[in-house]
Amino acid sequence: RAVTAEIAENSDKKSVQVTVFFIPVTSLDQMNNKRMNSVVAQFFVEQALSQFYGKEKGVNFTGLKPVFEKKQNKMMYCYIVPRSAIFNATVKKEQLKKSISAGYSQKSDDDIFLNASEIFNRDLLLAESFFLKEILDNNGNKTIRSINSAFDALKEKIDNQDDLLSAEKEDFISKIEKVRRYLLKKAQDTPVSPSAALTESSECNLSSIISNYTFRRDFKSILESNPILLKTGGCRAIKLDDGRIALIGVGMAEVINTAKNRILRNKIAEQRAYAAMAEHQQVDVTSFSKLNDSATITIVDKKATSNDQHSITIGTTVNAVAYFSNMETVGKWYSKDGKLFFLAKGCFISR
Repeated sequence: RAVTAEIAENSDKKSVQVTVFFIPVTSLDQMNNKRMNSVVAQFFVEQALSQFYGKEKGVNFTGLKPVFEKKQNKMMYCYIVPRSAIFNATVKKEQLKKSISAGYSQKSDDDIFLNASEIFNRDLLLAESFFLKEILDNNGNKTIRSINSAFDALKEKIDNQDDLLSAEKEDFISKIEKVRRYLLKKAQDTPVSPSAALTESSECNLSSIISNYTFRRDFKSILESNPILLKTGGCRAIKLDDGRIALIGVGMAEVINTAKNRILRNKIAEQRAYAAMAEHQQVDVTSFSKLNDSATITIVDKKATSNDQHSITIGTTVNAVAYFSNMETVGKWYSKDGKLFFLAKGCFISR
């Protein structure tokens, strides 16, 4: 069958192991294949748990990192799900979920494998719904780039598929271009939220807000995605997609072109970075997700928001002072006009 699942209750009675097997999305570019397979896997985990418990269940996937492996023509995803992360879900008729169900539905009990034509049709169906959801979530120009990259890869694979007739290839490519035009028009007609626009602007044109900058490699994308932190300093705690939290404090010092100031400005900015963190007994944690060269930050009422289909919010805070001894210098830069010097102290917190 196209999809199977295995559920085992762990001996500690506090978690369950859910393993799902399905024919993966492979027709698009590598990054979008990975993103869609993750969404599909989480959907089937929730479906499996709903059947297991006999009622509609959802899962808060925040911090849950699956083990995944390609086995023959199928992909295996295995999640260890704490019982505390499982909740009773309200059934919603979401287009993405409907598309996943339709894409993996069996026509008959004799169907064991999907053929190439069925896989291309299914992946196009999933891609349309996946990107439409991203557009409606105000992801702006990054979604446009992903759409073009995904559909270009799909066209190339169809062209290289030997068991498709020329007429079938033409029909597929015509359908792809029709969906592409629809999504691109939808993306261009959908207003981008101010926060998304600010993030895109900072990533695409960092030199427009700061100058002469150097970032430690593991903090580079995090700092680049925080234009407010770069321009004004302060303290932030950001939840990464691997479950860790990046704690960052940024201080500044005035630039005066004297030998004495050049020596002192680093120390002054460092002291102010610690002072920025000391001002907060608790720092609200925001969510940060990264896929290859794209990164997004989401803040909803100062609460981290999980990236599942049920819009669950979880309040998280960090006591910054408790981590002072772990802080290292992770970035230095100047304001656009060169009049202010900034220094960032940071560390990663495992949760």
